[in-house]
Amino acid sequence: MALDVSSVVRFDEARNPNAIPADDQILAFDIAATLNRHYPGHRFGVNVDSRTGIATIAHELDILDGNGMGYVIKLDTLKSDPGRRTAIMAGGEILERRNIARGAKRD
Repeated sequence: MALDVSSVVRFDEARNPNAIPADDQILAFDIAATLNRHYPGHRFGVNVDSRTGIATIAHELDILDGNGMGYVIKLDTLKSDPGRRTAIMAGGEILERRNIARGAKRD
């Protein structure tokens, strides 16, 4: 008999209202994995918040600099974008803002 993980996660969310919903975590992981495939070697931070309806993407250098630069995508846009083209474009634009070539990281 298979375990219904969704009910376990929902139980935890009910106990801890500050917990990050599992669906948000899964989508954030999916976006990060997509960015890693398209821009190998670059590290992106991805946050998904279904309460506000947005996903945010930032490059590691922007996170370390604390400059607040990043990219915001509405979750409604991602729902109709199974190939994550919007996230791929966002990652590329973030790299270009820093004058970093799109593609794999070069040392």
